[in-house]
Amino acid sequence: MNKIKSILLVGAVIASTLATAQVKKSATILKVEDEEITVQEFERIYNKNNNKTTVDKKTVSEYMELFINFKLKVREAETMGLDTSAAFQKELGSYIGQLQKPYLTDQEYIDHLVKEGYERMQKDVNASHILFRIPKNPTPEDTLKAYKTAMKVYNKAKSGVDFEVLAAEHSQDPSAEKNKGNLGWFSAFRMVYPFETAAYETPVGEVSKPVRTRFGYHLVKVNDKRDAIGEIKAAHILIKHDEEGQNKEDEAKKKIDEVYEQLENGESFERLARTYSEDRGSARKGGELPKFGAGRMVPEFEDAAFGLENDGDYSKPFETEYGWHIVKRISKDDLGSFEEERDFIQRQVERDGRGSDSKASLAKKLADEYNVKVYQKNIDAMVDVLDSSVFVGDWSADNAEGMDKKIMQLNDKEYGKEKITWTQQDFAKFLAKRRHIKPMDMKMAVNSFFEDFKTDEILAYEKSILTEKYPEYEALYNEYHDGILLFDLMEKKVWKKAINDTTGLKAFYSTRKSEYMWPKRVKGTIYTCSDKDEAGQVVDLLKENASDSAIEAKLNKDNALAVKIQQGTYSADQRPVLTDIKWKKGISKIVEHDGSFVIVEVEEVLEPAEKKLKEARGVVITDYQEKLEKDWIEELRNKYDFEVNQEVLDKLEKEYEK
Repeated sequence: MNKIKSILLVGAVIASTLATAQVKKSATILKVEDEEITVQEFERIYNKNNNKTTVDKKTVSEYMELFINFKLKVREAETMGLDTSAAFQKELGSYIGQLQKPYLTDQEYIDHLVKEGYERMQKDVNASHILFRIPKNPTPEDTLKAYKTAMKVYNKAKSGVDFEVLAAEHSQDPSAEKNKGNLGWFSAFRMVYPFETAAYETPVGEVSKPVRTRFGYHLVKVNDKRDAIGEIKAAHILIKHDEEGQNKEDEAKKKIDEVYEQLENGESFERLARTYSEDRGSARKGGELPKFGAGRMVPEFEDAAFGLENDGDYSKPFETEYGWHIVKRISKDDLGSFEEERDFIQRQVERDGRGSDSKASLAKKLADEYNVKVYQKNIDAMVDVLDSSVFVGDWSADNAEGMDKKIMQLNDKEYGKEKITWTQQDFAKFLAKRRHIKPMDMKMAVNSFFEDFKTDEILAYEKSILTEKYPEYEALYNEYHDGILLFDLMEKKVWKKAINDTTGLKAFYSTRKSEYMWPKRVKGTIYTCSDKDEAGQVVDLLKENASDSAIEAKLNKDNALAVKIQQGTYSADQRPVLTDIKWKKGISKIVEHDGSFVIVEVEEVLEPAEKKLKEARGVVITDYQEKLEKDWIEELRNKYDFEVNQEVLDKLEKEYEK
């Protein structure tokens, strides 16, 4: 049953306190069943949803009603056990993994990489490479063989053999057959980190020694370096080559030349792109493309775009493998200051893997914080039970049976307040999971493996106490947890139900048909012409009862852009040109609209009418979902006990009114 309970103010003393005292962040402002929600939690969510950009701002009391609904839905999801499902745990885990990243890396190390990235972004590099592939799970022999081959080719390059010849002969990069190993221009963060480092640190004209990446070994020759060209915002018009290859040069070139001629005569680039560009993704936006820099477009396109000197300039038609283009420069951005670029560079550092060593760096700092003690003698003893099988993933932890001396101990006195001990058995299980490690001296290997083990275990412990150590992390964790739960529940109770409940949807629609109406519309054909003379020819042909195909064949014979024909049923909102004509059956007068000349042949004028359910289905479903949610919230408010601390709520409201 509905049990909204208010804690009433008693007496003038309490009223006086309310007027002057500041509400405590730890005070309970709402209780749902046995869960107590503090002012801090409520205020954090309230502020997040009532910031400067919020259009429909709520008062504290108004938002409390929404907050109650939110908490009741979460409670219902937990009652249903949705938070224990494998699907929920998997989805939450994927989000939390991203949320934890900043807390499990060494920010000082990241800062170093960010500064290095900024320095590199000030230059573009033109480089070639030769790739020597290594299998996905290589044996030491595979790795050594690839390295020796790379060194032989390196020595040939150093002796003066042409690098392009060597790339064509030896490179296992499939593109080398065509480009002779030349990768063109690129900037920082466009290549994997070891390759990028080799490219930026190798002098122009020189060849690097073999560089290992996840693809294999590379030899990198630096052909040239230049000041970074920055990034450009551009728009283009594309006329594709004929897919069948017939007359592709003539037809595509003819059409792009006609578009270019209209540009030269003062026509709008954006309108021409929307009308004629065959890159439909950008055509809808007037030809506008995402911002791009060195190496992100085919060379012909990049050269044409960056060759434009001023914003608003456009190129002559040029050809790429995709067809014929005209490109217009919208704006150009040079590299900003370090402070302006910092956030972008940090995201790149975290995304491309170069910051992975920051975990080991953080683990070393945490080892001091948590008083980690290492027992080296017991670690060294593991050498006696290891053999070469550990390097290829065949070693078994059974070989360390009976070895249970401690090798590491953690003593956290502040957060988790735990003392954790790891033994030789724990280390043995870790070693048994290792796969394909480069062979080395066994004592060195044990120490190297232990450093990895120590890093993994310390970070795993850190991960386990993040909610205790960082309040802001706990708040974000709860936000993700409740948000995913709420989405799953809303999908079950409202969104999918509205779609699948066809009987309920029909009944809902039948009670409010008058709310779903077609406006007055025209059924007919719209003829859009590039000039008035052509529009006049269209009118004459229509009066002769010429077919649309005959009209297109005649007018577009010499100018592929002369007339565009669209058939359908339209409202004035859908086709604004309809506001310029009389709505009556027959051929309209010629009207000028948006730089074109338009004629409409009206077949029928359709008066306002009720939409059938299938015609209004999307809107009806949305309205039905709103009703289902409203009814469901009322049900939840009757099902669960909840209590608002009115004293605290009033006090908080007064603070926000100041």
